[in-house]
Amino acid sequence: MATTFLPPPHVTRTLTGVASVREARQAVAGLLSAVDPADWHADAAVAVSELVTNAIVAAGTCELAAWFSPEANCLRVEVTDTSEHLPVVQPLDSPRVGGHGLRIVEAFSTRWGVTTHPASKIVWFEIDG
Repeated sequence: MATTFLPPPHVTRTLTGVASVREARQAVAGLLSAVDPADWHADAAVAVSELVTNAIVAAGTCELAAWFSPEANCLRVEVTDTSEHLPVVQPLDSPRVGGHGLRIVEAFSTRWGVTTHPASKIVWFEIDG
């Protein structure tokens, strides 16, 4: 069941460069630090890493926003960038580099998707704990 997340986000970061992937993981881990059980926190960290890495490669910079709903025990993460290229999940047998990380996001999250805007896109995922 989808949870409604209202602004403002609980965590926001402007991220630039691949070194910022760690900052994104730490920000989401901090948001989840008081959440028990912690068995899905690693899934969230991996999914955040994939989305932020994709955004940095595509646009050089991105915006991270994350919410946690204790009532629903649900995490939502959004990564916004200005690249006009939409993420595409590659076929398993594709020799192409890139696009395979979205399979990880798909596997580790409850749901994920893309929301497009005229000058940006948001790639998001939710994990129900």
